[in-house]
Amino acid sequence: MTKENPGLQTWQIWQVARKYLGVKTLCRLYGVKARTIYDYAQNPSSTEQRTQKDPLQRLHYLLTQLDDLGFGQYARAAIVYLQTALEDGGHHGPVIEPMDSINEEILLDYKLVAKLQEAIDNGEPVEYVARLKQEVVEEVERTYLRYLKDNEVTA
Repeated sequence: MTKENPGLQTWQIWQVARKYLGVKTLCRLYGVKARTIYDYAQNPSSTEQRTQKDPLQRLHYLLTQLDDLGFGQYARAAIVYLQTALEDGGHHGPVIEPMDSINEEILLDYKLVAKLQEAIDNGEPVEYVARLKQEVVEEVERTYLRYLKDNEVTA
């Protein structure tokens, strides 16, 4: 990942947010209409180029400008602040999409919890057990996202 190629594009992040948080939630959070959320989540290669940048693109521009003007420490401080939204201060593994069904998610939860229990029973190193614990927590979060999606109230 580089400054020019950040990995996931903002429209992909908006697709996940729209899918798992719901359009109504995002509309309330950003004070925009549903069409705007759908625009943010639209692959730009399949449509005409957007004239308005989404909030993630605008934040990126803000931090880039601060850095270009010699205030990179403030841009870095903003990124550190954003990382506090994650339990471990930042996720360093690959992005894993929730499974297609809640049952598949729950089965994976049990599998990872069993792996964690086995590591504890075998007296594995603390670092390894901590990493497994984090995997379990992330998997339970994906199960919860699947649950929210399955129970989303449509407008």
